[in-house]
Amino acid sequence: MKIIVRGDCCSRFALNWNRTLFGAPSDSSWGDVVVVSSEKVRSDFLLSSLSTGSFSAEDIRPYYKEELIRGRLPRHYAESQLERTTLTVTDADLIVMDSYADMNFAALRHVGTDRQIWLNEGLVDRDVIAVHDEAPADTHSTKPQFIREGRLSLEDSVRYHIKLIEYYRKQNGPIPVMYFDQPIIFYPTLKPREEFSQLGRLLSEKVDNFYLGDIPAEEIINDGRTALHFTPMTYRRMVFSALDKGLHKNFPRALDESRVRKEQFLADAETPRWRWIDFVEDIRE
Repeated sequence: MKIIVRGDCCSRFALNWNRTLFGAPSDSSWGDVVVVSSEKVRSDFLLSSLSTGSFSAEDIRPYYKEELIRGRLPRHYAESQLERTTLTVTDADLIVMDSYADMNFAALRHVGTDRQIWLNEGLVDRDVIAVHDEAPADTHSTKPQFIREGRLSLEDSVRYHIKLIEYYRKQNGPIPVMYFDQPIIFYPTLKPREEFSQLGRLLSEKVDNFYLGDIPAEEIINDGRTALHFTPMTYRRMVFSALDKGLHKNFPRALDESRVRKEQFLADAETPRWRWIDFVEDIRE
């Protein structure tokens, strides 16, 4: 079993908390299941990099103020967007996606190569990099020059998602897609991008073998630690929502597992975390 993940925390936690549904031997091990992910990267970035190539982590590290990146932005968060491993997979069984990157990240386009990245401009070292609203008149600058492209529209995101799914399927065959719209109900900063809660539905109307893991807002429970992370049972309900729409045909093992499990938050001074306790009675009708 091999799974392509073009998504962020919603996709990652939905899989990690429910890995046995997809063939893993236990909650703590993937066993022979392989997960190949591209995180923190917009769908159009992946597609454009097929022709432009991509920056490396070493390329963009000098762009950031070191004293700020240590305290405000983990380096791996900014650099994970440069991974392109999902584009070379040829034997996957499932695509897992969510809306977060397309909804959240504003693009910068490099003058000369047209490579796209996102950078937190509050952490950019302006002695090293120059950012413009339009093409700069000075083409002889020794600084890397970038132009602000902004955030994707919902319509463009739909279009790029479809193209990316088509690309993955050209590489891997007509494999299913499990999709999650990133809930933002506990994160008011993304309220202006709320229209992206329609992304999964719009894609489901245009893409075959596509399964949306959507649940009512009242069933989305925050994990008490991060506004964009939720309890294990929240992710389990999302996954079973996708399974119920037909995805279970690809993963019959999921029909043998309980939908409802006990979960507990372990308050630890250093590593507070959630975990499953055990199975409880299945309440399926």
